[in-house]
Amino acid sequence: MQHDNTIGLRKYLSVPVLGLALLCLGGAGPMDGCNPTGDTTPAHVPALKITSVNTSANRAQPGQVVSVDWELQDPELLARTEVRMYSPILGLFDKQQVTTRDTVGGLQFVFQSPVTIEIVVADDAGHKDSVAFDVRYDEQYFLDVSATNTISGYPALGSQQQDLHFQSFGAFYDRNNDGSIDFIAKDPRTATGLSPGRDFLAVSQNSNPSTQYGMTFGGSFPILTPNFLSTSYGSAFRGRKADAIVLGGTIAYSGDVFDVKTPHGTVKGVHGVELGFEAIEIELVYVSDSAGVMQLADAFIGNLDQGLMTTIMRHNDILLSTGCVSTNSAVGSKEACANYSIAPTNGAPVNRQYFAPTSGIGEIRGGLRATTGWSVQTPNDILHPQVQLGKVEFSMPLFTDDDQAAGGRLNPSLEAIQFHWQ
Repeated sequence: MQHDNTIGLRKYLSVPVLGLALLCLGGAGPMDGCNPTGDTTPAHVPALKITSVNTSANRAQPGQVVSVDWELQDPELLARTEVRMYSPILGLFDKQQVTTRDTVGGLQFVFQSPVTIEIVVADDAGHKDSVAFDVRYDEQYFLDVSATNTISGYPALGSQQQDLHFQSFGAFYDRNNDGSIDFIAKDPRTATGLSPGRDFLAVSQNSNPSTQYGMTFGGSFPILTPNFLSTSYGSAFRGRKADAIVLGGTIAYSGDVFDVKTPHGTVKGVHGVELGFEAIEIELVYVSDSAGVMQLADAFIGNLDQGLMTTIMRHNDILLSTGCVSTNSAVGSKEACANYSIAPTNGAPVNRQYFAPTSGIGEIRGGLRATTGWSVQTPNDILHPQVQLGKVEFSMPLFTDDDQAAGGRLNPSLEAIQFHWQ
């Protein structure tokens, strides 16, 4: 049994396959890839390809063993099998764990947190074929987003119009009102990379793609922006920081739709010789009033590899639909429509000052629709791409920011995954 795990940040370049089309003419011989009988039906040209994938579960509980196996066309051509696992870490890192072998077979792994699994097979010439699919938490929570780019690729969301079912998500709030996100500051994996003096999490700072839009990463609850403070309801929060965040991270990937078989039917994956992966983040920023009612202060969505995070309030050229009504105020042309509700899940009473139990896990449910945007400097022009969020709907656990369970859910460790080849 081979067991070879390596860990690293995902910066993988796949090798494209050059295809050769063979045309069969009457009277062509066997060396031309045709049947020697004169039949004009092309003979089979050997090519390594994944034809089916089976998984014992596409939703699992931490600690559950998940089995994956696959079948190949022309398996005698196989020189190498590689299984890669990607996971959004705090929506920030797109980490990868890899295990390899040189024979046909499946594998088992112990599920710990949501992952995207990519199976890559290659022949001796380096020609590859790949399939990717997700394994998620088996739970009732969700974060679903319908996003449409007005300019394709800005930001790259996997395709111009995407229905994104986020893999990793959760919400947390500032229980001690110190402005710092405590589970980040106390975790050595994030304390050095996410500066406590900067706004959480990823924020674009300029319009220059060559600098990754000056993206900065922070570990503090965001300062409320002038655009928000200039709204009719935002002026009451001057001098405040945001004190609650809904965060989601997911891996968007592109390829041909591929059915992955499970014991309960099929789920959608993708197939291709060169799959593309994008690390996508969404962040909803809230501030609470004196009665503990949450007000949406900003929303971000973007691509972390690009460094391009579009936003409602930090960009001056956004025009949103009018006539929306939130739970406590009319929403105008530069504001988002938002509705939400909060409840404890452990039987504890809701503390209205902090809009959740003072300890343990609460729950937040809601949604919004909005348009985010940013500016992009090209060699010939300045573009103003927007992302139309036709739907953002969520139901998720709500943590206190000093609860390490928040870090466990939003910042899982791929190093803990154990592989066993079958």
